[in-house]
Amino acid sequence: MSTMKCFLDMDGVLTDFVRAMCERHRVVNPYDDPKNYGNYNMAELLGMNHGEFWFPAEHHQFWAAMNWMPDGREILEFVEETFGEENVCLFTDPSQSGTSASGKMNWVNRLIPRYNGRLLIGKPKAFCAHAGVVLIDDRDENVDQFNEAGGQAILVPRPWNRLHDLSKYTKYPAVSWINVALAHSQCLGVKEHTDGQET
Repeated sequence: MSTMKCFLDMDGVLTDFVRAMCERHRVVNPYDDPKNYGNYNMAELLGMNHGEFWFPAEHHQFWAAMNWMPDGREILEFVEETFGEENVCLFTDPSQSGTSASGKMNWVNRLIPRYNGRLLIGKPKAFCAHAGVVLIDDRDENVDQFNEAGGQAILVPRPWNRLHDLSKYTKYPAVSWINVALAHSQCLGVKEHTDGQET
């Protein structure tokens, strides 16, 4: 069992923020178009200003009713198996609206209540970086800052980050990518899971 601690991001890793925004704005997912890959600024891709884009997120229910990412449950299960459930803490950025914190807490309480006591809401995440912890996140900036602050961070491949073009790694789903990244990092005490897959 790992002696490391893991901070696990929610939006874009466990929860489907992009889908929720597209549904509320009634628009096509901008990341269906490859030309938008690698651009984290969804508001810019939709041609909206800051206020227009974030308006739906001002409501508690936007966060509380958010769907899982298609591979969100699988990622959580893998991380718990790798680090030990007791060593995993959810770590999520709040929006500027106070309702995001309460909505995220409601989501956790409803779907994974075992994390009610292991949920951090705040930023910047780099303030929590140290040698004994790993951050798993979908935002380039968070990963870079966490690594620069002395922690270890792994970027989850998503269309909106720099790992969008994984054509040479197409045999690896997100969970397998995290596994490979852990195996090739300096995460002492974390074992690579092969499960019969090539790595």
